[in-house]
Amino acid sequence: MIILVTLSHFLFRLHTTDLKVVAGVLNNIVESSEETKVVRKVTKVYVHEEFNYDTLINDIAILKVGIICKHEK
Repeated sequence: MIILVTLSHFLFRLHTTDLKVVAGVLNNIVESSEETKVVRKVTKVYVHEEFNYDTLINDIAILKVGIICKHEK
């Protein structure tokens, strides 16, 4: 299991099913064809329960990353 920390405001109006983590690339897009690219689905998002979008107080979220969904060689 992989856990990542990010900012809650990055996730505003996004659904977990829309999120993917791309690693091992210089060109940070899913469509990249770099040999080292690994794409994983985000399986769970935990936003700080006291996050305030207007003030950005408690602007932190945790992403739980699941199985590899694509690996290009």
